[in-house]
Amino acid sequence: ETNRPIGVVAIANYNGATAKILGLQWSNHLQWSPDGTTGYYEDFEGIKVTTYGGYYDETTGIYSGYSFEGDLDGSDNWEYICSVDSNASLNAEYNYPVFNFANNYGSYAGLVGTEYENGWYVPSIAELYDVYTNKTTINTSMNAAGRFDLESGYYWSSSQSASSYYHACRLSFYDGYVGNYYRDYNNTDV
Repeated sequence: ETNRPIGVVAIANYNGATAKILGLQWSNHLQWSPDGTTGYYEDFEGIKVTTYGGYYDETTGIYSGYSFEGDLDGSDNWEYICSVDSNASLNAEYNYPVFNFANNYGSYAGLVGTEYENGWYVPSIAELYDVYTNKTTINTSMNAAGRFDLESGYYWSSSQSASSYYHACRLSFYDGYVGNYYRDYNNTDV
């Protein structure tokens, strides 16, 4: 009763992954990596994800049935990006706005000085899809804890598209569509 909720405890059943705390935050139109930055042109081989399946159900108006192959754990994707792009963290606010937001989420959420200040990350597309497929249950829990529903927006993942290194994967929380978008696309949330 004295503590406010700060994240969602989720279990991704990929490759024996353990429970993680995921924080999803609607944020005004951040780019994965703007055109003209080194990150926009870099091929991040180690965080590629291939998306399989996915079909549209005309009755429900949603996409479902996706599966993923590749790097399915987003918790270390920022470290990987920094190992490939030596300029990544020099001006992360400009070079990688989505990752910069996640890395500083503790301060945005008023968690400075707590054990939850650090460790936030941009989830992989597989982790993000797990949240989407369980959003009804998550929203019920969040409402019971005095929080609000997950926003029905578009969320970036930390995954690079396996089909094109100019694209990163994102997910629509409106209808479950998983797509690959240019990294400088800015009509997207975190």
